[in-house]
Amino acid sequence: MLNGTVPLNFSGLPNLQLLSVENNRLDGAVPSTIWNDIVLTGNRSLVLNFQNNTLKTITAAFNPPQNVTVMLYGNPVCGNSSVAPIDSLCQPQSVNQQTSKQQQDSSLICSPCPSDKNYEYNPSSPIPCFCAVPLGVGLRLKSPGITDFNPYEGAFGDSTTSLLKLYVYQLHVEHYIWEVGPRLNMHLKLFPSNTSLFNMSEVVRLRHVLAGWEITLPDIFGPYELLNFTLGSYADEYPNEASSGLSKTAMGGILASAIAAAFALSAVATVLIMRRRSRHRSRTVSKRSLSRFSVKIDGVRCFKFEEMARATNNFDLLAQVGQGGYGKVYRGTLDDGEIVAIKRAHEDSLQGSKEFCTEIELLSRLHHRNLVSLVGYCDEADEQVHLFCLHY
Repeated sequence: MLNGTVPLNFSGLPNLQLLSVENNRLDGAVPSTIWNDIVLTGNRSLVLNFQNNTLKTITAAFNPPQNVTVMLYGNPVCGNSSVAPIDSLCQPQSVNQQTSKQQQDSSLICSPCPSDKNYEYNPSSPIPCFCAVPLGVGLRLKSPGITDFNPYEGAFGDSTTSLLKLYVYQLHVEHYIWEVGPRLNMHLKLFPSNTSLFNMSEVVRLRHVLAGWEITLPDIFGPYELLNFTLGSYADEYPNEASSGLSKTAMGGILASAIAAAFALSAVATVLIMRRRSRHRSRTVSKRSLSRFSVKIDGVRCFKFEEMARATNNFDLLAQVGQGGYGKVYRGTLDDGEIVAIKRAHEDSLQGSKEFCTEIELLSRLHHRNLVSLVGYCDEADEQVHLFCLHY
């Protein structure tokens, strides 16, 4: 959190194009000297984002040039009637709205970007016609608190880039689409800052942060899931999966181990409960003796067997990612696009319906960062199937 007055030495940065110090405790006067030593010709611009600080007044010489944007929303100066009218500077704005103005300049003609390495223009770059090689990110907001993304796009960009330790102009929301839920499926592009290419350590960092769910978006956007991380031209230099331990075989082993651990914990809990209740029974369960039951647990869904078959291409061998004493584990895609791990019990591993119900209840209560979460179950057609959240 920054406090005190705005440093005057910013005026000694002749190449400054964006100064973003929002959401701090800077006080005193809005400076009027920052742009004095900056040559602002042609399409070059300067954005000064002072929103949500405690600036109380402006200097007498405050008169920013036309291509300098000053953002003062959330400062006491906006309610000070003794200063010159600055209403236009006190409206809430997104840095994205300002840095993308170059898109609206029809007189700007850019030369084509280099054809190698998939260079493209960064539409939000403060440098006009700047070519760079982006990273592609597929992201889905699983339970957003909004139904219209457009008014919140700026806030999403501000919070996401802050969490990723990027500048706002490095993020471009290429497109998005609402899905049933409602859930918001979006494709983002991350551009390098002041250079045409990311260094590989930054690529690895960004992928690790997003794939490891190390950031938490504001409540209004809710939790997210990473659909894809497209390396594109960076793929050839990216550390191979074998050396990083991210091969399909390794992931399958990790997944199977996590599921086995969940079942082991549930088995121990089941034994303790059965002993505590003094319900010592032994029964022989055949496949045809299973009966339907109903479990109502928040967040746990009951699926039909035909949905399971459809999700795994009729339990295709190619969809199998693991196998244990209880049964086989498949990678499946549900009708709504959600990717899950489907554990189908062997015939000789089937339980009584009451025991299966108890196991579902226990698994739904297990929450740990090293355990996969239960999504749902299926007990139709003399089957016992568990569905777990699957993340690669």
